[in-house]
Amino acid sequence: MFLKLAIAGAIIFIITNRPIMYIIDQLTPFLSRPPPSPSPPTPQPPIYHDPPLTDPEPFHEETTIITRRLYRRSFFTRAQTTTVLGYPRTGGIYALSCDGVMLEFLGVDRFKRTFTERKNDEEEDAFCAKMRMLGARRWGCEVDWELSLMDLDRDVLVVGWSEGGGVWVLRIGGWRARREGLGCMLRNALSMQERCGVIVRLGGVFYEEPRECKDLEWE
Repeated sequence: MFLKLAIAGAIIFIITNRPIMYIIDQLTPFLSRPPPSPSPPTPQPPIYHDPPLTDPEPFHEETTIITRRLYRRSFFTRAQTTTVLGYPRTGGIYALSCDGVMLEFLGVDRFKRTFTERKNDEEEDAFCAKMRMLGARRWGCEVDWELSLMDLDRDVLVVGWSEGGGVWVLRIGGWRARREGLGCMLRNALSMQERCGVIVRLGGVFYEEPRECKDLEWE
C-alpha cells in the first residue's frame, strides 16, 4: 500500500512539480464545502373563491321573463347558400335554397338570419304558398330535405315570374345544371326578369296559366 502511494506521489510530482501533500492541502477546502442549499420554491398564484353571501336574505329584484319560442326562417349554410323554411299548419316543412332574387320575392332579409314565432297560421300558410310558387316541396322534417341534397344528379327546378303575367319553369338535371353554370347565372341575376332570361336561355317552358304547370305544388 505504501509503495502504491509512493508511486502515485512521484507521478503527481512529475506532472505538477508539486508534492502530493501540497495537492491535498489545495483540494481540502473544496472537499469539505457543504452542499449548496436548494433554491426556494416558486411562489404560486393565490386561488380566489367566491365569498359566501353575507346577507342571509339578499334582495331579489322582481322581473318578468318573457319566453318566446322562435323558429328558423332563413339561415346561411356551409355551401354558401341561404335556406328558407316554411311551417304549414298541416305539419312538416317547406324548404328552399334561395338566391337574392328569391329572397326579395319572399320578403326575407338577404343579409342576416331571420326567425319566426309562428303566431298566425294563416300568415304562415300564405308564406308557404309563396314558397311553392318558387318550386318548394313539403318534407317531413329538415333531415329529409337535407338528405335529398346529397343526390347530385337530382333534377333542379327553377321558376321565374314574368312581369306581364305567367310563369317560366325550367326542370334540368343536376349534372347538366353544373355543366351550364346554372347556379352562377342565377346568382348573377339582379331581378326576376333577368332570372326569367336565364330560364329562357336554357330552354325553359312558359305557362300563361301558372296552375297548368305540374311541376309546382299548389295545395
